[in-house]
Amino acid sequence: VDFGSGKSYLTFALYDYFNERLGVKTKITGVEQRADLAEISNKVSDECGFKGLKFENSAISSYNPKKTDIVIALHACDTATDDAIAKALKLDAEIIILAPCCQKYVRKQIHIPETLESVFKHGILEEHLSSFITDGLRAMVLESYGYNTKVFEFISGDHTSKNIMITAVKSEYSEDNYLNKVVEIEKMKSEFGLKDFYLDKIIQSTK
Repeated sequence: VDFGSGKSYLTFALYDYFNERLGVKTKITGVEQRADLAEISNKVSDECGFKGLKFENSAISSYNPKKTDIVIALHACDTATDDAIAKALKLDAEIIILAPCCQKYVRKQIHIPETLESVFKHGILEEHLSSFITDGLRAMVLESYGYNTKVFEFISGDHTSKNIMITAVKSEYSEDNYLNKVVEIEKMKSEFGLKDFYLDKIIQSTK
């Protein structure tokens, strides 16, 4: 499932890669809340004869398939990335691949600790710090659910500044690991004055 598929360049490329290049029969669904884009993508898919590729006009939170093996989300803006993570966890996805952007939720709340104020007093640095904290917390949440998680640059900054990728591969869930990670997450939230973290809220609301 590709959450927030947009104009679906990546969705089509993935379908072609799995089915044509690798020869692995794969069904892919793009989920897009803009009806016109979903309609156009379905039309193109039909014209290409891609029987296993379809597009649903839906918000991420409203889309409820029974199961999926892989969840991707390319530049799902702000909390849409969190919606994709929460849905992937609920669907028990084996692999989660995300390229987040526009991390505004934490930026509106963050309180810089006194020991770091002199470093992050400049707006642009505070903005970058907010993005790093957002993606760091996302990685920690994924780790808490037993995913082997990595955060890295997937393309040069010369091409786009939105070049951070989060990958998570399902491993073994441990209650002790979950509880330890929750303590770490709460400590991080407290350190930077975060009253809440959107991903926490959306996961709890979908349980």
